Amino acid sequence: MDWGHLLNWKRYEKVGPEKVDPIRSPFKTDYERIVFSSAFRRLQDKTQVFPLSSSDFIRKRLTHSIEVSSIARSLGISAGYSILKRYGDTKISVKKKGKITNESLRNVLTHHDFGAIVATAALAHDLGNPPFGHSGEDAVRHWFQSSRVVSPVKKYLSESQVKDIELWEGNAQGLRILTRLQMTRNNGGMRLTNATLGAFTKYPCVSTKCGSGNVHKKFGFFMAEASIFQKIAQECGLLELEPDVWCRHPLAYLMEAADDIAYRIIDLEDGFRLGRITYAEFAKPIKLLIPASWIKRERLKLEFDDQARVSYLRALAISSLIKQVSKVFNRKLHLIMTGKYPGELIEDIPAAIKKGPLDSISNLTCKRIYTTARVLETEAAGYEVIGGLLDIFWQAIEDKYASNKRRNGVKNDDVYKYKAKKVLQLLPDGALASRETPFPDRYQQLLHVIDYVTGMTDTFALTLYRKLKGIALPS
Repeated sequence: MDWGHLLNWKRYEKVGPEKVDPIRSPFKTDYERIVFSSAFRRLQDKTQVFPLSSSDFIRKRLTHSIEVSSIARSLGISAGYSILKRYGDTKISVKKKGKITNESLRNVLTHHDFGAIVATAALAHDLGNPPFGHSGEDAVRHWFQSSRVVSPVKKYLSESQVKDIELWEGNAQGLRILTRLQMTRNNGGMRLTNATLGAFTKYPCVSTKCGSGNVHKKFGFFMAEASIFQKIAQECGLLELEPDVWCRHPLAYLMEAADDIAYRIIDLEDGFRLGRITYAEFAKPIKLLIPASWIKRERLKLEFDDQARVSYLRALAISSLIKQVSKVFNRKLHLIMTGKYPGELIEDIPAAIKKGPLDSISNLTCKRIYTTARVLETEAAGYEVIGGLLDIFWQAIEDKYASNKRRNGVKNDDVYKYKAKKVLQLLPDGALASRETPFPDRYQQLLHVIDYVTGMTDTFALTLYRKLKGIALPS
């Protein structure tokens, strides 16, 4: 791959040449489009680790995404500096005064542009996540595999379409949001740059190709968006490893590493704030991540309380991990550029050795934070809420479908009434694709209903479920 294509600032599906403002680059515009989107705002009430927490300090998806983006920007700037030194003479096409001219990479972009791309991809990395954290993803999969309400529709779906829902992915939903569901009046949705969309897609393959025997353990787009990603891959010059499987955009590795750094360190900090672990338990593995010369022992002793000490050590640990990941990225860049690097950057840093500090942190968070009773109880309730809402909406659609069938000559009675009509009126206009179409595309309709439910915040999903079940009435 070459950076002239990888840093493609053409906007997906936008017609005509892209004007480049020397003060405000297209990649920085991408960042601002994410910040002002409704999908990003909804992250303020979506679970990171602790669902429906009453604590003002504990991170939600919104604060987590901002923190990951901040880490990603530092990683991107560091990488950009090294890339421009190594690949700066790569030619890139620029339109000036109506003519296309080729200039060297270093004359067109700065290392801050690399930072903007990775920061934007990281800011958007959780947009596709449903309510109730990662258990929400499992809830969608469980519903499709076990619900009697949706079971009859499977015979109308292809193998790849069934796989899309059986293995439903927040990563794939994120690309769908960026390129379809936000700014729906546009072809291409938010019309982000191809470089940003490429860096965003952590698992560039379809659902039927992910898993065992492939470098991609998950998938990054539904079949509905397969042609979209194919265009992005072509624009960015991503290598196609096999049909429907591409290598990652190099900057996607940095976006992934930023997320890894954030959740490993910050989830531990949240656990301390909620009293799940002690200061001593937090400090022991964290100090091993930090060079001894960085820690000012006198300051650590004189800090006002344990909370301030935790914040101080957390900041140093993140800085240390950023440096370690940046070194690995530079060392592995040749393999990454040729599509031969199958790992994750965080796994190749010194701190990730077996029984090392990152291993200790993972064991501690799994044992004392992720499996606490409140977290497990709320996640289990999430299965009921998400599955219950999907059942209610899909049953209403099935009733509408059956009613249209009867009107076409099978029977005269109209089963599409009462509850089904009321429920379908709750769906946004786009959720049914076409309310008047008697026999719609069942796959697309399924995706639209899942779009609606997974786009909800934790509080809205819980409140709506209670109302539709008659547990609570509108105030």
